[in-house]
Amino acid sequence: MVKKAKPPEPIFAQPTPDEIAEENEKPIDAVDIRTKPIFRDCPLVKGNIVAHDHWFDGRRTVPHAYKLVNEGLLKCSQESPGGEKFAGPIMVVAKTVSVGDDDGNNGLVLEFETMENTFKEVTIPRARLHRHPAELAQDLAGYGFYITPGKEKELLLYLGECQPSEFRVAVSQIGWVQTNDDTLIFVLPNWSTDPKYQLQPSAQALPTSVGIGKSGTLRDWIDTVFTTDPLPLVNILISLSTPLLKPMAMPSCGINWHGESSTGKTTLAQMAASVWGGGADPGNPGTKPYINRWNSTRNGLEGLASARNHLPLVLDESGSGDEKDFSKLVYDLSGGTGKTRMDASTNIKKSRAWQLIIISTGEKSSRELMEESNSYGRKKTAKAGAMLRLLDYHLACSPFSSGPQVDKIKASCTKFYGCLGPAFIEAITSRYSESEFFKLVGQYFQTSFDRIIACNKTAGRPLDSVQERSLKLFALAEVSGRLLVDFNLIPTLTLDLVTEAIDKVTQEYMPNSVNLSDSERALQAVRLYILRNRYSKFLNIGGLSKNENLYSIPEERRSEITGYYHESKNCYCMTGEILEEITGSNLLIVKKGLSKFLLKGEKDKDTIRVTIMKGERIPVYGIDASVLDGFADEEHAVDGSSILAKWQNLDFTPEQIQAFEDA
Repeated sequence: MVKKAKPPEPIFAQPTPDEIAEENEKPIDAVDIRTKPIFRDCPLVKGNIVAHDHWFDGRRTVPHAYKLVNEGLLKCSQESPGGEKFAGPIMVVAKTVSVGDDDGNNGLVLEFETMENTFKEVTIPRARLHRHPAELAQDLAGYGFYITPGKEKELLLYLGECQPSEFRVAVSQIGWVQTNDDTLIFVLPNWSTDPKYQLQPSAQALPTSVGIGKSGTLRDWIDTVFTTDPLPLVNILISLSTPLLKPMAMPSCGINWHGESSTGKTTLAQMAASVWGGGADPGNPGTKPYINRWNSTRNGLEGLASARNHLPLVLDESGSGDEKDFSKLVYDLSGGTGKTRMDASTNIKKSRAWQLIIISTGEKSSRELMEESNSYGRKKTAKAGAMLRLLDYHLACSPFSSGPQVDKIKASCTKFYGCLGPAFIEAITSRYSESEFFKLVGQYFQTSFDRIIACNKTAGRPLDSVQERSLKLFALAEVSGRLLVDFNLIPTLTLDLVTEAIDKVTQEYMPNSVNLSDSERALQAVRLYILRNRYSKFLNIGGLSKNENLYSIPEERRSEITGYYHESKNCYCMTGEILEEITGSNLLIVKKGLSKFLLKGEKDKDTIRVTIMKGERIPVYGIDASVLDGFADEEHAVDGSSILAKWQNLDFTPEQIQAFEDA
């Protein structure tokens, strides 16, 4: 636990009863208090009048030369001894001290009354008092606080003179707080499991809670939004499981729900968002949705990710972004650290960091977006690493039973939200210490992960290591479901409903999964290339004399050749450069994928040597034709054993029958 700093000695001595009586008898010049009585039953600091009794508990003071009354904040002077109003009622209710990674970020907790007669509380770094006065004034005015134009500097002077004795711990980012003991503390905007901890971003702007908030009750949300339908339930559990990444020391990851229009994608996003904040459709004007769109700059998405630390990052319309390299963007977001930048003095700034789950929707899969052609028209290859960071789940149809159900959920997400997530966190922090909770999550995760893997094997789907890793996100979702059942936050939810939903979703996911390893993807790429080009871009070796060679073929035909078919060995031959080009992977990965089909050369080498013209021999990789056995594209399947017969029956022109022979 952070050691509480010793409060400073009060700047002003507490007044005596006689001084209080004398002060109460003084007239309040130039101040219209709208017949509302001053709180004269409150202790007063000499020379000042306190406007709101809950602001004064014997520890807070108003600086000399200022008066704080019901009407607002007044500056007293020789010309205006009664005070001249220059701002609405505002008080520094506490100081913040920063520790650990946030060291050097001390600040002030401001509470003020808006022109709509509501109270707001914001926390600012003390450094903001030394920037241009208009910056802070503009931010406060955005919350509805009144400041007389031209008096912005006076407000900074007042705030800087306030010396409250209450201290809180400044935390620069939402999510789990690193403490010196075994205590679990979680911070959100304007809410914390420990009131001594206060969110205070170190950025220049005021902390914002746009999207993160609460409306209605948990019962309202359960009755109108929650459903035990498998896919929506798993989607909610994925959103809820984001705070579990830290106990598991898992990197950021995500899932992309993709499909045609009207398959419930945005509704799923709204349900996931409503766990923590506003569940309104991002296209609905006048709302403050938790959901954002992909069409932000890379820097903007980094800032948004940092503001969603240990919460889900819900992004709609994955195809709307302008990013040319979607794969790199996914790597950056899942990497958990922003770019290193310098300030105006060329000092390195502290990089933004986060740990979260991306919940994405769109008509295109993440693989399609990763493989879209670059500016040179060349199609990129999606890497298995990137695919694991943003899993694809294809929605062939809507997971909801009817249109009225969808309409009800959409409307309810806009009205009731932000209840389940904080209730889940409060249940955790009230029951466990950090070590106990981390141990429990680890045990639950291993149980869930082993169960999901065994379930897939029972269904006849043996998985490789990469595919197993892709199921970790679903195992984490099951852990959040197990905890929900333990806490009884949703009385109708049972462990059987959780595991049945997870099993159904993963069993529908795995057969369509494109989360193969890089070597497997390279093998698939080679198979598909040979299948589609074996008669157009591969020349048959058979029947040529030693004096015939590649260069006797017309140049226009020669430029189309990328490989050769070795008739006697029934194999396809390609150079390493061609294999790297058609797979988009380095040769080591390609060779690993083709290991079962590569013919061995002399001295057990991976390559065989062939002659493309008399006296010139080159090494190539010989790929046994059985590589195509049972493999099919969208048009036809191939029986590798019949390849030789097909070649022999083709009627080649003399120009085509030009090739090479083995050494």
